[in-house]
Amino acid sequence: MISKKHNPKFARQDAFNIKGINTKWRKPRGIASKVRMAIAGHRALVKIGHRNNKLIRNTHDGLKIAYINNLAGLQRVNPEESIIIVSSKTGFRKKQLILAQAKAKSIKLLNIKHPEDYITRIKAAMAKQAVEESAVSTKQPEAKKPEEKAKEQLSQKEQQAKQEQEKRKILEKPN
Repeated sequence: MISKKHNPKFARQDAFNIKGINTKWRKPRGIASKVRMAIAGHRALVKIGHRNNKLIRNTHDGLKIAYINNLAGLQRVNPEESIIIVSSKTGFRKKQLILAQAKAKSIKLLNIKHPEDYITRIKAAMAKQAVEESAVSTKQPEAKKPEEKAKEQLSQKEQQAKQEQEKRKILEKPN
């Protein structure tokens, strides 16, 4: 059986020395870069030779990885050959159905260790959220201050006078 290689951690040059630099790999392009020149004692350079065998690429413990978004995708999975990852973009209701069917078919999951615990935690969180939303919706709006009421109840004459002033301002603008 072919086993996966244990490759070095490819990090950007000087990522651990300089605070503002992210560790995500970037090819070194400096004229005197020791990493670019692959000098011994310096960081490993990303090369094609670090790649795994084609037969074991995208596998986990010899099982192919299947990415699942819906129930139709789950039905195409063979439990003896594949292990699944449920998409993080899938909603809870659909994810709950997927987890139930995966358990019934005895399909292994990669990204959710304990599906039953996961479902109970999410249900508890959803119940708590529903209680908070109902508490917010049953709250009565605060009574308006008398000053605000007075501003809202301008007489019709005052409103007409304001509209006329605005019209004059617009018409009397200098060119």
